[in-house]
Formats: sequence, structure tokens, C-alpha cells
Amino acid sequence: MRMRSAGVLLVLSVLASSAGAVTDARFYDMRPPVNWQQRAPNAAIQAKIDEFQRELGAGALIHINWDNIANQLGSISFDPPLPQPQAADATKRAWAFLESNPELFGLSAQSIEAMTAEIKVREPQLDVIRFNQRFGGISFFDQQGFIRVMATPAGIASAGGRYAVEAPKQNIPRLSVSDAYGKLRQQLPNLWKTANGKPSPHDGASGAPTFEPDSRLFAQGDETLPARQRTLIQHVGMDFTDELIGRLTYYLDGTQVRLTWEFDMKGTQAGFNDPGMNISMIGIFEVLIDAQDGHVLYAHVDAESAPHGI
Repeated sequence: MRMRSAGVLLVLSVLASSAGAVTDARFYDMRPPVNWQQRAPNAAIQAKIDEFQRELGAGALIHINWDNIANQLGSISFDPPLPQPQAADATKRAWAFLESNPELFGLSAQSIEAMTAEIKVREPQLDVIRFNQRFGGISFFDQQGFIRVMATPAGIASAGGRYAVEAPKQNIPRLSVSDAYGKLRQQLPNLWKTANGKPSPHDGASGAPTFEPDSRLFAQGDETLPARQRTLIQHVGMDFTDELIGRLTYYLDGTQVRLTWEFDMKGTQAGFNDPGMNISMIGIFEVLIDAQDGHVLYAHVDAESAPHGI
């Protein structure tokens, strides 16, 4: 869960792109626009929906959202649920739905087979299975790179997500994590200032961070972990510790899959780190830097509600 600070968040609505520099301000909330329509302009998908309608009957409801930005199906739902051959395991039934209807999401059989299944909800009347996309051990940013299927005992209730139709063209960054961090500081110089322009507790008072692989992460054996690097910045004279994590991730910029360095900083008041105590934490920012050209693609920065960030 991403934690947000208390207080009013002032928002500068900016759509960042790789074509130009990012305008700087203290608070940012730069996100891709949401643009949906409730019909499928794709003839093959519309033919599949018509097939579903004939199977379910004239009185059934099929609702779809088409993502105009990515030009792909955003979601589809069935009322009543779309019947399917029963299997003991809901994950197998969800797999069968994707594999039987690849044209819905424009994915090849190989792309569907390469996904990994994760059960998000398991209840008697509803199972939610998330199929995650990962290329070369690198996952997607936030709520991207997945298809979520909801299965009931009667059949498939809905499916949808934000997913990559084609594999990314790039999986090797031109910029190192330190170089990308430098681009972040160059384009967003006011990240370390409070609302009144004063230096923040998160201004890197102890010097620039040194990114070193974290042995605790490697010990878990996840193939994605070598892409993660972490540094802790202890601020001199302040009872506050920042945790800055840099990792390679993919980002769906419209229809294009970009390789990025994701920087995610959280601050923790060290005095509350004793065992058994609640940890007082604040989310500082999350920023995506294009790993090839260094432009800011996404930035979300939280307001600091108190001089020391708590």
C-alpha cells in the first residue's frame, strides 16, 4: 500500500512526455488521462462480443470499457456470468477463459502462457485471479501489466486491466540508476523543499545517495530483485530516516512500453522503530525516469504536512 501524508495536496496537472522538459513545482500529480468509451471499435472484438451475446441470450447484459489511450479493451463484464466448463480450481477456469478468447485482449497464446497467476481474492462465491506480465524479470509500474479475471461458481463475471499487447523493445537501460537519479534532481529541483520554500527534512543533508544492491533483497531468491537497488539516507541532527528505492520497471505510456527507473522514497521517524511500536511513515514521492533518455514520465509527490514530514 502506498502511504500518503495528511494535509491538503495541491496539484499541478501536467502531462509529461518524452518530447519536452517537465515544468517544476513543489507538488506534482502527473498521471496519464483516463479516456474510456463503452463500445469496441475493433471488428474482431465486436464479433466476439456478439458471440457472447448469442450464448448468454438477448436478456443478458455485456458491458465493456474501451481504453482510447491504449486503443485496447479495458474491461468486459457479464450479467449473468459467462458459463464455462467447470473445473475444481478457479485459476484454471480463468486461464481457460483467456486462452479461449485471446482476441479480446489482442494477446498471443504465447503471451498469455507467459503470464503468472496470483490469487487476490478467494471466496465461496467469487475468486479474483490476477495474471501479471513480466518481461526479462522486470515487472510493470503500479496498476499496469496485468489482466484481472473474476470467476464465480456460475462462470466468468468480468475481466480487464492495463496490459502490454507486445513485448517491450528495450530491456537494457542506457542510464545507470545513479545517472537517472541525477536526471531526477535536475528536472525536479524542488522535490526537497516544503510548501513555503524552506529545505525539507528530505533534502539529502547527508550527501547524495549511493545506490548499492541490498543483500536482504537478493536473499529472497526472486529473479526480479537484482533490478532493485536501495539506499538509506540518515539526516544529520534529525530523528528521521529516508528509504529511497530505485528499480527498473516498465511503464505503459499510452500504447508504448517504456523501460524506466522508478524512484520511490518513504520517510520513517526513527524514534518509532522499536519492536512492538507503530512505525510513523510518510510517502514522499514516486517518480519514473525514462531509462534511455532521462525524461520524467510520471511523478507523484505528496505534500508535507509538518516541518519534519510527520
